[in-house]
Amino acid sequence: MGEPLRLSRQDFDQCAIEQALASVDLRISPQPDVAQFCIKAAANVARAIAARAHFSVDDLDEGGQLVTALFGLAAGDRFSASLNAPFSLVASVIPVELFGLDYAAEFPRLEGVYRRLGERSGVLRAISGNISEWILAPSDHRIERLAAAFVICRRHV
Repeated sequence: MGEPLRLSRQDFDQCAIEQALASVDLRISPQPDVAQFCIKAAANVARAIAARAHFSVDDLDEGGQLVTALFGLAAGDRFSASLNAPFSLVASVIPVELFGLDYAAEFPRLEGVYRRLGERSGVLRAISGNISEWILAPSDHRIERLAAAFVICRRHV
């Protein structure tokens, strides 16, 4: 997928990401490297947002999977930029982490949508900014705001 779009300028460390995930009862087991941590963390953020929006990642239709993957990529963009992980690797594995190996066939379409939204729209920038705010100061209000954005995006896909 190339370089991250650098959707948000806020930086944070691995501990801040772990604390935000813990605020929604998610934990990441120790990972062998920062790229694996970013992949697991971004997928968990996408799962948490979908769940807060009352969507089960296991039962999503094609549009729901696309929206969830986009939220995961927005998180992965931020995490890889903040933690200096290779975004192309992180981005290529997040969808598979979310939906399994069969979803890899959707990657070219997902990449195109991600690039278009990131370059021509404020949608991904807003999602990324809200993810960053939640990571820096986890709260129910912030995760609810992300869930509301998820629902809005889902309606338009």
